[in-house]
Amino acid sequence: MTNIFDNRSIPSNNRVGWIRANPKCIAKNLVDGELCSITSNYANLLSEPSGNRVRQLVYGDTFRVLEKRSGFSFGFNSFDGYVGYIKSDNLEKKIVKSTHWVSSLSSQVYASPDIKKDFLINLPFGAQVEIIEIKESFCETSDGGFVPTQHLTKMNKFYSDAALVANFFIGTPYLWGGNTCWGIDCSGLMQAAFRACGVVLPADSDQQEARCIILDEPSKFKRNDLIFWDGHVALAVDDKNLIHANAFHMSVTLEPINVVIKRMQLECKKEYRLCRFKEN
Repeated sequence: MTNIFDNRSIPSNNRVGWIRANPKCIAKNLVDGELCSITSNYANLLSEPSGNRVRQLVYGDTFRVLEKRSGFSFGFNSFDGYVGYIKSDNLEKKIVKSTHWVSSLSSQVYASPDIKKDFLINLPFGAQVEIIEIKESFCETSDGGFVPTQHLTKMNKFYSDAALVANFFIGTPYLWGGNTCWGIDCSGLMQAAFRACGVVLPADSDQQEARCIILDEPSKFKRNDLIFWDGHVALAVDDKNLIHANAFHMSVTLEPINVVIKRMQLECKKEYRLCRFKEN
């Protein structure tokens, strides 16, 4: 259910609101809006027009547009409900009938099935495409592009280990609000890792923690347990190591759990909470 006190999940501004929201939006005009697809390799979701980046959507994600003004579209991410503004030129009314998703760290769409030729666009991990023909080395997309077959997985087929997926991103630059292989933050890494395993995890660390249960034995770390501090989240790889996107290293790193706990206590005076994702 929508948190009535959290603007990140309330699909309305002071002009329009989503007519199907629950609880009902308080806005001058209630509209159903229209679903659009992300047509750039990624798009920044902003807090306001020309405002700060709060999250990112990737190619093939859908965004419900409730209002268009001055080159920006207001609405919410269909995947997790996150509300904000996207530059309208990153969106297209045509909905991609996704058949496959990019399950490698990144890929390319080529103009022809030849790796020596120029590519048209880079695709990040998690991007979704419609494939009309599968060949040995390339898959042809519905708009005439070609993606390496090895980089794609059928929709509704997932990884089974979030920590394995998170490890793909080791070395990725840290980017506040980032969700891609070109820049990612702590909660973006968790969302990408769990989404690849078929789990809808919210976008921000506090929202993610609200979907978890706190474990009674905080010193017994197990693979894929989530470790939360105020404003930060990491993923346990085993009982001694974790992986996280962090501003200390400005990248995704694998570190000993005790080192990170000590650093957070000394520098930020923050205590951790060991949690596990709670299925609905």
